[in-house]
Amino acid sequence: MHKRWTIRKHDADAVNRLSNELSVRPLIAALLIARGHDTAEKALQFLNPSPEDLHEPFLLKGMREAVERIRRAVEAKEKIFIWGDLDVRWHYRNSLLRRTFALLGLETDFHITDRFTESRGLNIRPLQAARDGLYPWWSSVDTGTSSCDGRVCQLDQARRDHL
Repeated sequence: MHKRWTIRKHDADAVNRLSNELSVRPLIAALLIARGHDTAEKALQFLNPSPEDLHEPFLLKGMREAVERIRRAVEAKEKIFIWGDLDVRWHYRNSLLRRTFALLGLETDFHITDRFTESRGLNIRPLQAARDGLYPWWSSVDTGTSSCDGRVCQLDQARRDHL
């Protein structure tokens, strides 16, 4: 399936000005303007946020439980099984999770959905393999989790829809 992206029309002078001020391509400047970052100051704050600019992470549903579960995993030196669909976002998120867990001293393994032999979302066979491989809990990222419940496999779960 071929998709065509259409960017809203913007004032060419504004795009060129922002492009020159930031030393970025006009396309990037147009995208920044479309997102409301129409000055160099606004664009730089968006591109280089400070911790004060970020939202409070504990406003996310289930965050306290996820942090507590990770804390227990660190204390017990548990292994973690990460589940994800095969797409570019998942590769980024898998890498981020694996590096973060490694910094915490945790071992991870992962499963990438095979789009030819598995349906989208979760399925039971790889989760059972995770359980049999001594992974006490699993985390999924941007994966439909309603199709299979980790409790079926006696695995704790920490689900993140969008990391």
